[in-house]
Amino acid sequence: MLHPFLNYCPRRNLSFSYTGDDGDEESQCLKDINLYIPAGSVVVLVGHNGSGKSTLIQLLSQALQPSTGTILIDGCPSSEYSAASLRQSSAILAQDHQLLPFTLGENIGLGWASRYNDADLIREAAEKGGAKAFIEMYPAGYDTALNPYTLLETNQLIDADHPLNAEVAKVSQKLRLSGGEKQRVLA
Repeated sequence: MLHPFLNYCPRRNLSFSYTGDDGDEESQCLKDINLYIPAGSVVVLVGHNGSGKSTLIQLLSQALQPSTGTILIDGCPSSEYSAASLRQSSAILAQDHQLLPFTLGENIGLGWASRYNDADLIREAAEKGGAKAFIEMYPAGYDTALNPYTLLETNQLIDADHPLNAEVAKVSQKLRLSGGEKQRVLA
């Protein structure tokens, strides 16, 4: 999702070409793109492999610069904005996503690295991203570990009825999220 309060406007025949090893333009990926994305919009890019969807997202987030044309944000060239502030105010949800072996809350918090442990912000982000309902179904909620390391070995406990055996069993279970749930955590 792009910043909800900014109007994105790739205009003036936005084009992008990848360059080859020799520095010459190798292939034109996007040609003469003109579109308007109103503030508050949710945009889904759909198309064939190699049609330029990822390249357009990289251009909007300033990971790439256009070969020709200009991207306007609220009427100003995107180059007038810092790339860091644009990335901080945007969320890009790509097909290839990966959760880290931390808690659900930590994975959400890493979306804003300087505030990764802000519980209120994490809960707000989970609600906006559609993850709150399923996260709160887990007994540990936002503290649910995705790929926890087993800290204790049950064979070290002499008494099979020892209460730590039940806790070790919980910790060693790998949490399995659906693809949609993963996307909601990363949204």
